[in-house]
Amino acid sequence: MAVTEGPADAGYGQAATAAFEIQVQLSTRVGCRTLGRSEGILREALYSLHSMFEIVRDVLETRDLAGAAAAGDRDAAAVLECADELLEGALRPFLDRWHPLLAAYEGRRPEGRSVVEHEGRWERAEEFRAALRDLGDRLTEVNRKLAGISGTDLEPPLPAR
Repeated sequence: MAVTEGPADAGYGQAATAAFEIQVQLSTRVGCRTLGRSEGILREALYSLHSMFEIVRDVLETRDLAGAAAAGDRDAAAVLECADELLEGALRPFLDRWHPLLAAYEGRRPEGRSVVEHEGRWERAEEFRAALRDLGDRLTEVNRKLAGISGTDLEPPLPAR
């Protein structure tokens, strides 16, 4: 991923920097990248997406966007809205649905069967992957909003959905 211009380098404010930091993390997650039919481990996809909660919260706290938004910074408020849309509107419902379903199936893995082989036999694997693609549409929308705030274009461009 090539960064054409980063807000920190261009002297932008805290909101633009926060948007950029979240954007970089989000654009590298499996939700914003297509996971092929036989690619990846589903559990790892869930872990990667779940890690966004801590990452986003850390960025928001480090940059004190709540304080900036309360003081009238519109960009800070926009980043907070994107963060809420990302975490509560997109990721939480997806993770709340799929984590327990996958965990229940994982608990039935026979000894000696690899994780990859077991996941490949899951009757809901294709449904999971389809839901992940749908989630990707929402994550891509959020990422594009963040790009508008940060003024930063990440390459390669986000995949068309």
